[in-house]
Amino acid sequence: MEAPDHNTEKWTAFCKDDEAAEELLQQKCLILSQRKLIISAKKQLVESKSHPHGLFIYKFVIITSPK
Repeated sequence: MEAPDHNTEKWTAFCKDDEAAEELLQQKCLILSQRKLIISAKKQLVESKSHPHGLFIYKFVIITSPK
């Protein structure tokens, strides 16, 4: 079993549109930047045939480094 990577934050979320997903990503980056350097931050729309409650699924990944 691999050791956990403390420099990678990964999560998924339901968002109403790309703008809401970007705002969520920026909020998380702001929080993480208080204690770590942000190396990379990205969001990706997950293709899905259904959109429950009109929401879209997004995957998020933030790569950090110790300050």
